[in-house]
Amino acid sequence: MNSSTTENRCSTNITDIQITKCKYSEIFQPFRLTYKMNNEERNWDIIKTENRIDVCIFNTTTKKLLLWKKFRPGAYLVKAFGKELPDESTIDLQKYPIELGLTYEFCSGSVQNNQSIENTVESLIETCTGYKVSSNNIEKVVTYCFDTSPAGNQSTFFYCEINNSMKVSLGENCEDLVELSIEEVMELTAGKSTINTTDNLLFGLIWFLLNKKEKYSIK
Repeated sequence: MNSSTTENRCSTNITDIQITKCKYSEIFQPFRLTYKMNNEERNWDIIKTENRIDVCIFNTTTKKLLLWKKFRPGAYLVKAFGKELPDESTIDLQKYPIELGLTYEFCSGSVQNNQSIENTVESLIETCTGYKVSSNNIEKVVTYCFDTSPAGNQSTFFYCEINNSMKVSLGENCEDLVELSIEEVMELTAGKSTINTTDNLLFGLIWFLLNKKEKYSIK
C-alpha cells in the first residue's frame, strides 16, 4: 500500500487522548423505542444519526483504488481495552499507540440536506481527492441499511472513475490517502489477513472485483 500524507494534518498526528463523559452530542441523539412482539413488551435503545455516502474511487491512469486511513476513536478504544473501558483519564499512548485506531475506508461523508445526493458526492470527491468529476463519472450502486443495531441509518454506495487529467487541487482531506492496486485488493479480500476496516469497505471491494476488474484485463 502506498500512502501520501498532508504534513501535520494526517491521521497519525494524534496526541493527548482522554476519556470523558459525554453529556450532549450534536451528532448522536439517543432515544428508546418500545414495542410488542407476540404480545411481549420489548424495548430497544437507538442512536439517531445522519445517513452517509461511501464512494469507491478508481484511478484509470494509475489503475489503483483510492482509500483513506482514518483515526476512529471507537475502534481505538475497543482494540486497546475491549469491553472494559478505563475510568476517565489520559491514555498512555506508549502503551496504547494510536495505530490501534487507524482504519481503512472509502471516501465518505454525510448526506447534506441542502443539496442533492449527487451534488454531495461530486463535492465530496473534490474535497477529499482534488479531482473534479461530473455526474457522468459517478455510478450509484446501492442504498442499504448499514448499522441495524444501534442506529438503522442508511448508506448509499457509489462508484467513480477518475484519471490524472481531472486533478485540479491537492484536496483538503486531512486523512492519509492510500492507493491499492487491483492485485492488492484481491489479496486484501482473500481473507488471509487482518485489517482494521468496516464491512461496507469489504463489500465495496468485492463489488469492484466482481463488476469492474475484467474491464482492466486483470486476470
